[in-house]
Amino acid sequence: MSLMSLNDKYYSCDVAYNIGKSFWGKWITVEALKVVILYMIKEIGINRIDAKHNTLNLA
Repeated sequence: MSLMSLNDKYYSCDVAYNIGKSFWGKWITVEALKVVILYMIKEIGINRIDAKHNTLNLA
């Protein structure tokens, strides 16, 4: 999991991650993202997070 495109002016960033296909739909990244998002908001001051997903991952 990575924070990318950090923007100091707008306090925003992109989140990126890769996870093996066999782990799709198991809520692993959902749980990890919850922790990362809380950290970004409370500790870093991020107020906008952009993310994209793989459209083949229906979960």
